[in-house]
Amino acid sequence: MLPLVVIAVAIAALIVLVAWAKMHPFLAFILVSAGAALALGIPLADVPAALRKGIGDILGSLAIVIVTGAMLGKLVVESGAAQRIADVLVNAFGERRMAWAMALTGFIVGIPLFYGVGFVLMVPIIFAVVERYRLPPLVVALPALAALSVAHGLLPPHPAPTALVASFKADIGLTLLYGLAIAVPALVLAGPVFAKVVASIPARPLAGMEAKALPESQLPGAAISIVTALLPAVLLLLTAVVGGLMPADSQAAAVVKFISDPDVVMLTALGFTTITLGLARGRSLGAVMTTFAAAIGDVASILLVIGGSGAFKKVLVKSGVNTQIGAALQGLMARVGEEFPLECPGCGGDIRLIALHPSRGRSGRSSRIWANRSSRRPSRRPVARPPTGESSSRSTFDRAIFQASPVELPDIDIHSL
Repeated sequence: MLPLVVIAVAIAALIVLVAWAKMHPFLAFILVSAGAALALGIPLADVPAALRKGIGDILGSLAIVIVTGAMLGKLVVESGAAQRIADVLVNAFGERRMAWAMALTGFIVGIPLFYGVGFVLMVPIIFAVVERYRLPPLVVALPALAALSVAHGLLPPHPAPTALVASFKADIGLTLLYGLAIAVPALVLAGPVFAKVVASIPARPLAGMEAKALPESQLPGAAISIVTALLPAVLLLLTAVVGGLMPADSQAAAVVKFISDPDVVMLTALGFTTITLGLARGRSLGAVMTTFAAAIGDVASILLVIGGSGAFKKVLVKSGVNTQIGAALQGLMARVGEEFPLECPGCGGDIRLIALHPSRGRSGRSSRIWANRSSRRPSRRPVARPPTGESSSRSTFDRAIFQASPVELPDIDIHSL
């Protein structure tokens, strides 16, 4: 338990340093990470290298996406493209339904994009709507970000859920249906509904993402504005579809995989934006680069904070605390399995789980799992007894069922919960 206490104290110290002492989060992360490393037994000489490794690992995976996204967003704002997109959304949905419009936009953008990429693309559109129509920032932002979150976590063909589908050999169609059953209510509650609750909380966009409203004659066209802003999403969606039609070991598939890398996609989109919203509209390359340099300044502090969090993560990994936390959670789940036993009445031989139904057993708090060799739906009145031949070791049997992995138990049909 001592390592867990050290981590709890480190997190509390981080909160105090940032919220009370007003220390910059990057410095707070570095100080707390160094202290936690020493307290967790990492040799003093290894601490600086661990912090550098953590910062480098996380920034190596995110820096290009964040910086190019900030550059793209800055140019989208300054060129008036974000203002044009905001006008299109308001004209299509109206100001009163803007929360729902942003939820739909975030959902469409979020399906093919990782959350970080979708976030940097949605920010300029969100800020443009807020600035142009003086709407509460959280009413506009939360629905879009909630949509990005549910798409990232629950819905194929997003890359993250799709990877899990492949890992567990699941049916992608059923995964999508189940994901929609959870994602849509979650999006409604966490987006438009919750946004009304927090609408009065004051919030302002970053100074770098604010821009003066341009006259109608100086705005780019609606089509080029939307295509430019959503080009990363379009590229990733196209490469996902095309890549799925090619043999995995072909040279063409390797090219598609290279093009679909988020860093390559963002660099490609940035080059396209430089032409369509910069050079093609009469701006010099030097002027466009000045805009990009300003965008880097806007996100520099964010990058440092992310880097500091990477140092803290590396301390957890190097000290082995992450493994201990995982073991503690496994122990907790095993304890839950003992306190709330799962009973399998009358099953013998090979077990196939076909229904799960909560009911009150002898202890008043048990859940019963029906299991047999057929796919026939079980009776609603299960016999309250342990499996044949297991009367003396019910808790062992329950823990085995409780800890079984999806791979070990592939045929699960839940009729009622």
